[in-house]
Amino acid sequence: MKPRDPGHYTIKTTSSTVAPTGVEVIPSKGGYWQGARTLYMKNASNITIKNIEFRGGSSPILACIEAPSSNITIDSCIIGRCSKGGIIAGTFANNADVVQNLKITNSVIDKGWTLAENNIKDNLILQCDGIAFHNGVNAGAIRGNIIRNFGHEAIGLFDHSGYASSYGVKNVIVEMNDVAAGNSAYMHAFSIISTAGKAMYNIVKRNYFHHFQSGCTIGGEVNFVFANIFSTITASPILQHKQSPWGGNVATWDFESRQLVSKNNWIVNNTFYMTDAYSILLARSTTDTTSLWGNKIMNNVFMNFGRDTTYPSDSGVPPPRVGLRIENNVPAGQTLIHKNNFWDRDDTTATKQVAKYRNSFYTATGLNLCAECGGGNVTGNMQLNPRFDSFFGLTPYSSPTLQTGGFKYSTNIIAWGLNPTEYVDYFGTPWPTDLSIGAVQY
Repeated sequence: MKPRDPGHYTIKTTSSTVAPTGVEVIPSKGGYWQGARTLYMKNASNITIKNIEFRGGSSPILACIEAPSSNITIDSCIIGRCSKGGIIAGTFANNADVVQNLKITNSVIDKGWTLAENNIKDNLILQCDGIAFHNGVNAGAIRGNIIRNFGHEAIGLFDHSGYASSYGVKNVIVEMNDVAAGNSAYMHAFSIISTAGKAMYNIVKRNYFHHFQSGCTIGGEVNFVFANIFSTITASPILQHKQSPWGGNVATWDFESRQLVSKNNWIVNNTFYMTDAYSILLARSTTDTTSLWGNKIMNNVFMNFGRDTTYPSDSGVPPPRVGLRIENNVPAGQTLIHKNNFWDRDDTTATKQVAKYRNSFYTATGLNLCAECGGGNVTGNMQLNPRFDSFFGLTPYSSPTLQTGGFKYSTNIIAWGLNPTEYVDYFGTPWPTDLSIGAVQY
């Protein structure tokens, strides 16, 4: 392989008409973080990489796209057999450089190791992410990918660096990805994690997040998480990992003395199905009592939660079998909870307690009357059998309340910054005036 001119390479073959096959580039430079990556870019722009399989490399991260860079597309590629992580992008210094308009689309991102290599070992801590944007990424998309077998996050949007000058991760669309842990025994399907002002205006929609072990952190500020399906979240068999088998993790904590935030995020019209613990947990462990504030949880389906709470919890006490848990350290009266549907097929009685708000348990009707939740903050929550079709769609047998009785927030979510063209359900159908409950509009 020889350089022809800047940015191009030629491969000598025996044919001028048939493309070569089975070509592998195997970097061999030693070291841990200093090892050679299979793909690396910096100061790069206007590049499209298509129909290439990238394997391995001697660095833990297979591919790195470093700021400043712009207008880069990785499409229809295979990223696999990586030591730890797949693709990382952003800035890794205290500056405002960004990777602008990065698109990772229609690709397979698969660590690809076997069950024995990826799973249960004494003292094993699974690490690294399938696709991770760090500290300096503006605009772009993670769309239409299949992501498997990673040991921390499948998809992560992060800025908890403490860099005062960093731009953050903003205006990224995460859409139509099929994400599962595969052989990995510990994985979050996605997370948005940042300090104040760093991860904002990102959209997570129309994804199928399924068969993973740890809750998806929904942090940062003014991010939009809607029309997703979260299915089959089970406790990790790796006991040295934190056990958090719930769907959404709306939480803040101190990260190396830096306080993370989760504020004014929209978690609306999603479907959460089959979780060992909760559908959604809200928890704060920062000293800043306003770090978790103003989040909106509306028109979601929480179904078959609390399936197996016998796993070792941090407190040593099994978690309550509820769909929504808001811990006592979360400020009261600062979360909007409207028209969510709770349904547990093992207890369909109206007296089934489906939520714990701080220190009190509630049925859906009781939650609507919760005084400490704040006047008008919690309305219309219900306990109805959704009577889904084979893939989480409502049917003629579903209650009319679920079909067309959703909370009407369209004007408000657009005013908060969501482009109206993004406002569709799991299958891409534009939202009607009378919203349904869940990820799929009736």
